[in-house]
Amino acid sequence: MGSKSNSSAMSFDGISSIDIASALSYALSNRSFDSTNFSLGVGLPSQYYSAPIQNILQHACAVKFSHGQSNPTFLVKIDSPSSTFPPLVLRKKPPGVILQSAHAIEREFQTLVRIYKHNTSNVNGRIPIPTPYFICTDEAIIGTPFYIMEFIDGRIFKTPLSFINQIKCPNQRRDMIENLVVALAKMHSMPVSKKQESSVSSRTHIQRQIERWSIQYEKSHTSNDDFERMMNLSRDLELYRVDKLKENGLNEFVALIHGDFRMDNVVFHPSNSQIVAILDWELSSIGNPWTDLASLCMFYHNPYSNSKHPESSHNTWFNYSTLKNSTQEGIPSQTSLVYLYISTIRRHLAFYRLPRGFSIESGFFHMNYYQAFCAFRIASILQGVYWRSLHGNASSVTLNNTNSNSKWLSQLSYQYTTLSRQLLSAQLLSSSNNLVSNALNTLKYELFLSLSNHVYSTLSITSSNVSEDAWRVISRVESFIFENILELESELDIHLNEKKESRFVVFPKMEELKQLAKMHGLWNLWLPKSVHSGRFTNVEYALMAEATGKSFVLAPEAFNCSAPDTGNAELLARFGTESQKELWLKPL
Repeated sequence: MGSKSNSSAMSFDGISSIDIASALSYALSNRSFDSTNFSLGVGLPSQYYSAPIQNILQHACAVKFSHGQSNPTFLVKIDSPSSTFPPLVLRKKPPGVILQSAHAIEREFQTLVRIYKHNTSNVNGRIPIPTPYFICTDEAIIGTPFYIMEFIDGRIFKTPLSFINQIKCPNQRRDMIENLVVALAKMHSMPVSKKQESSVSSRTHIQRQIERWSIQYEKSHTSNDDFERMMNLSRDLELYRVDKLKENGLNEFVALIHGDFRMDNVVFHPSNSQIVAILDWELSSIGNPWTDLASLCMFYHNPYSNSKHPESSHNTWFNYSTLKNSTQEGIPSQTSLVYLYISTIRRHLAFYRLPRGFSIESGFFHMNYYQAFCAFRIASILQGVYWRSLHGNASSVTLNNTNSNSKWLSQLSYQYTTLSRQLLSAQLLSSSNNLVSNALNTLKYELFLSLSNHVYSTLSITSSNVSEDAWRVISRVESFIFENILELESELDIHLNEKKESRFVVFPKMEELKQLAKMHGLWNLWLPKSVHSGRFTNVEYALMAEATGKSFVLAPEAFNCSAPDTGNAELLARFGTESQKELWLKPL
């Protein structure tokens, strides 16, 4: 049973403070862990079971994390002079009145357990999460259900604006953002059991989500909300789902989804670009993975919060369109992230040999819709936080019971409702114009599919010989061609064939393409790894050359990878003297 020795002398509100002694006492007294399904977790670190319980409880302290508006989360430390205990994280439901089905920490914990079991047998497809130690569903212990998990040290960027301010190197920014996409693709390629897959389809997932957030908004709306506006938006999102999504085969692909995947729910390594943990699985489910990718890509659209209240920064992303040169700043385009996502998930789906995932590309042409849905969901969540603040049980104490402190939440909710309507209108416009109706877009669409498909067809031969870095650059090459080169093919044709006098003149936009390729880090890809400063093996470069062959005149030269220069340069790199390299290699 839980110890109540400290609780009698202290008052715990369950939001900013908790009875950590009772929580730890209960966890340490329950040691019956099933090593096959881990339904209660995997157990606390061994140090906690080898020390006297009273020594642990006497030196235990819990400090609430300031970030987050949903479930109160605490850092638990044991400041014992005689023993060293790994820090823990305790996460709980908020006390008081909460909306039905909200704050589902039980679902969150079981998702962590499922991923933990997956990670133990799949090193290559490992999904970074904290270890789930223990769950307690007995409200009598500390007032609400709670669970305890591993504390993973690292960097959390609460807003992308803080990310931009703290990470100055454009290449590191690009790597970190791309790592988010790779982690997401690995998560979505995690095998789903037949029972899970048959119990839900991507269609019903979207339908249930629209219904859920409509109901949540209805229950939390206040007199200041434009309730009818939100309900009309809900209706139109559902109409598009029924009318458009099922026509494109999207129902074939379902996966484990996070439900709120964004940068501030991820922990980066303290000193490098790697992701060490994905947090906040409260909204996890089996459903349409494109909603997760759309959630991550919301920073291309998210509105600023006009509030000066410090809490408002939690929901504020930088405005992608205001960056003077997004490529130079190291921020990939949305299309390049989609390319990386598709190539990564195809590779991992092939690794697991699962007979699904063959229609995932078509989601690319519905991104505005998925992001409209995400904005709709965010609007409902923000309104729910505002409603909880008025009832005194928001996770952030500064918001509770003070209308002036939390009014910005309702205002921001309204802005997201507006954004959702704008994105949905853009999606309807592109659908009515038939995005792939003209010859150029049809060509781009076909090349888009074939570029992403080549990874699947060559995987069995090359997977063990191609690094993660190379796969990522292959994706960058493909997206660069799709975004910047294919549309110039018609201009090149005129330049070469209709104006004979310009046939031997350099294509006017070539230098611009070269500079852009350099900004993307796509330069001298041919240079062998074994000599000079090369990055890739011949096998890795072969896949890149396959991609550049889709635009065999423009692409190779844009990346400085066209023959015969590459052969001459490699000869100099391998066998030339230093003076020869200075004279001939550098210019090439």
